[in-house]
Amino acid sequence: MSFERLFHPKGIAIIGASADLGRIGGHPIKALKNAGYKGGIFPINPKYPELHGLACFPDVMSLKDPCDLAVVAVPAAGVAKAIGDCGKAGIPFAVVLTAGFRETGAEGRKLEAELKAAVAESGVRIVGPNCQGMLSIQSRVFAAFGSVADETDFRPGAVSCAFQSGGFGYAIVNLAEAQGVGFRYCVSSGNETDIAMPELLSAFLDDPGTSLAFAYLEGTPDARPLLDVGRKSLETGKLQEVAQLVSKRMEQGLHRNFEDMMKKKKYDPNDVAAGRVFASSYVEYTHYAERLYNAAETLATGNVQKETSPAHAH
Repeated sequence: MSFERLFHPKGIAIIGASADLGRIGGHPIKALKNAGYKGGIFPINPKYPELHGLACFPDVMSLKDPCDLAVVAVPAAGVAKAIGDCGKAGIPFAVVLTAGFRETGAEGRKLEAELKAAVAESGVRIVGPNCQGMLSIQSRVFAAFGSVADETDFRPGAVSCAFQSGGFGYAIVNLAEAQGVGFRYCVSSGNETDIAMPELLSAFLDDPGTSLAFAYLEGTPDARPLLDVGRKSLETGKLQEVAQLVSKRMEQGLHRNFEDMMKKKKYDPNDVAAGRVFASSYVEYTHYAERLYNAAETLATGNVQKETSPAHAH
């Protein structure tokens, strides 16, 4: 599926828009305006006819102008309905900033199951929930909250990235940006209820404007899609390089996962052995925060060291 309308939307709805620009429902409005986003910005909140100089709508079904992306900032119990409304309005993508799902316990797991069902029924593809948001620098899309919503002067470039921890990921982005890196897409993937890391990395590999991509992973239920991404990075014959920035816990889990695949013969043993470094892709394990400076320098120069042996992944 093409992510063109996710990364280059003609219009963006903010569901749960706030009158307070300091709240989660206000950050995206402030960021989009400050970044100079040229498309339509549509606050959605039935309490207000107008917010921050913009016409405010009671729901997304009331929109008349093109809208390709919704930023969802309503309480967790209302997110599934918000996604259903997006489906009715023909909005194909949503970034769900809201937390309060499986990371909070049994009730949150129930709400996430409802959200997953809403995604399947509506056909809307979502980033999140429980994420810090998404940036498309060239198109000036800052569909995010937190400190990154105040940092709208990022220079455009050819590096794309995705990360499961928004705070940690955007720390890497800020550090790399300070070293002169220009970014194209930055995605905080959150709980990955729908769009997950392998699909994002695959989209980066397909993107002619991305010359280098990196990801920070903390966990995955199945490492096989990552192996497929590694293989794709080799088969494309393009300049794209994939640098996986992996937590120590994640690294150990990936090795166990690849060993299990080899034992079960789900892949050719040689292919699985190569999979320890994601099909001999370009891999850098970042175990500790003090190594972020070196990671940023690596990204700035584009000099990602190619792993030549599975033994190097240990």
